Amino acid sequence: MVCSMHECYAICMCLIIKETFLIISSNSISGDYFAATEHFESFYKLSNGKQDWELQQGGPMYQESCSHLTRIYTTIATNFDLQGDLQSYLSYLEKAYETAKEG
Repeated sequence: MVCSMHECYAICMCLIIKETFLIISSNSISGDYFAATEHFESFYKLSNGKQDWELQQGGPMYQESCSHLTRIYTTIATNFDLQGDLQSYLSYLEKAYETAKEG
């Protein structure tokens, strides 16, 4: 699926709002976080290298995508930590760190 810059941004913003209201139990990670990750990764890939793609309030969309992707990776990592899954916890923390360095 190919979407425009504005469609991609709108999808990601809707997911951010939805993410705010999600409740994750300590026993399982909601599939919504993984679905959100897929969308944010698409937003990240789509905006990468597009310096002229700016937010209405200023700043590059790529930087915004890095920020949101870092946040969601950290959220997923935290939930893996609560479940005692050290391997997945460290994997997602590493993803969060690498993405944060870029943005």
